[in-house]
Amino acid sequence: DSTFPPEISRYEKQSLIRQIARYTLLGGTLYRRGYDGNLLRCLDVPESIQ
Repeated sequence: DSTFPPEISRYEKQSLIRQIARYTLLGGTLYRRGYDGNLLRCLDVPESIQ
């Protein structure tokens, strides 16, 4: 179960939960779920500069 700081509003909690559901951590690599359901690997800063 997720825990949120007490000062966060109910709306902010719901918004965060929706955003968190789009991401998956597999083997230490962060992925974002695309619109078609495929997992898209998130780039770190050095990769994004290349």
